[in-house]
Amino acid sequence: MVNNHWAKYKIEKSFTKPSLFHAKLENISDRDQALAIKGVTVGVPRDKFPQLAQDEYYWTDLIGKKVYNLDKQLLGNVTSLMDTGANSVLVIKHEDQQQRLIPFVGKYVIDVDVKNEQIIVDWGLDW
Repeated sequence: MVNNHWAKYKIEKSFTKPSLFHAKLENISDRDQALAIKGVTVGVPRDKFPQLAQDEYYWTDLIGKKVYNLDKQLLGNVTSLMDTGANSVLVIKHEDQQQRLIPFVGKYVIDVDVKNEQIIVDWGLDW
């Protein structure tokens, strides 16, 4: 996103490193043009996303989902995710502003129902 507007660019070359995406864009041929768009938000049309295997999810599909425990108690909504290296972690906030961090692993995440916008976890209300 450039100046609060989406602009289409074709990527000629790219590479990634942890927390860094570097791309050579078509029609951006000098340093001043490149610096003008440094740090912009990059978006990819949904229809260009790779197909996922069963039980795989894009983080964007998890954000905002309600999270309930096995006792049907609302723990809050997913506000973000973070990557610890070993696994992803759901960051969940409740109305009372209590934040919970739940590892996104099968031991704790029982069901992800994107269609009904909810996630069921094996996690106590007081954990």
